[in-house]
Amino acid sequence: MPVIFNPEAALDDEDEDSQMETLDLNMYLSGGMADGRTFSIINATGWINAQATATPSFSYELNSSTGMLKLMMDAEGFDPANNTPANYVEDALILVEAMDTDGESAVLYVKVRGNLPPTVHGDATTAIELTVGTQEAASEDGDDPDYYVDAADSTADITCPMLNTCYVDLTGRFSVANLRDTLTFKAYVDPTTDIEIMETDKGVMITGLTAQATAIPVRVWAVDEGGLPRNRAEDATADDGIDDIMSPPNAAVQVINVIVDGAPFMSNAAVGTKSLTVADPAAVVGHVFDETATLDALVMTYKPTLTEQGGMGNAVAEASIGPVGTDPEPTDRRPISVNGINTGSVTLTVTVTEAAVDNTPTQYTEHTIAVTVTP
Repeated sequence: MPVIFNPEAALDDEDEDSQMETLDLNMYLSGGMADGRTFSIINATGWINAQATATPSFSYELNSSTGMLKLMMDAEGFDPANNTPANYVEDALILVEAMDTDGESAVLYVKVRGNLPPTVHGDATTAIELTVGTQEAASEDGDDPDYYVDAADSTADITCPMLNTCYVDLTGRFSVANLRDTLTFKAYVDPTTDIEIMETDKGVMITGLTAQATAIPVRVWAVDEGGLPRNRAEDATADDGIDDIMSPPNAAVQVINVIVDGAPFMSNAAVGTKSLTVADPAAVVGHVFDETATLDALVMTYKPTLTEQGGMGNAVAEASIGPVGTDPEPTDRRPISVNGINTGSVTLTVTVTEAAVDNTPTQYTEHTIAVTVTP
């Protein structure tokens, strides 16, 4: 871990004393003859030399007898405008030779970072649009990456092992400004919303709780080893619905707009057993609902099928789904019916599934009906 100094633009009044670091170089040595060690700077390379001639300045002092290395930055911090940001990509290096009384020596490499905040790839105002479900069931997408590609054709790797849970890998959306830097990811969402978020090593995990047709903005950002970017001060004049103190400025944030798609569901009055005769017309045994207006896109299947029951000559019953608005059914539901074919008993498992749509989890509901058919 290098010694890190943050730029002037990232500092506030509380940081005035943080721009000086003192290292006891003896802590990094072992063996030899500790008493009587002497220390000397062999060389110093990188941005600290250029910064020393700029305003504000950086300086360093070494106590040759104690091994205390003092690194100092003007209290206002450094200003990359004095030197191009490219000067700060690589850590500066101070080489210090430690020598004991018998002439044995070792060289210490002290890394010093002029820290610049990470950046968002492309246009930070372009949000990732993501739909998650509410159903704790395995997703067909599973561990396949590239579940989503945004409008700018910049891939955000999204894998959804469950219909209600997606992992968003944002390592390709953020870049470090310092070559040796590492990033951690932070996220914020209004705690009253219908999703849960968990920060991961690569981004964020998003879980849907209840159906939510209006997009919920999740703010995700990358924080470097020097703690940049920092959360911002509250802007009392901005009525943007953003809790300013909970996340950094917009330019440092990737927004993920999350819609929670509810699974279709059966009516509470759906029957679990049904008796009918061969001559009876098909009987409604329940209704299927969906929180959207796309009821026509629901597809029904049932098991065992007619073939699995032995064909029309042996099959006991079949199931079907009626159209939206079948009189006298209201338009917010579709009827599920069973029809007796031959005498006997069979247990039908009816599955009603949403039609597959790109970037949307395909959810379903299941209902089991024990059917007895008499002559």
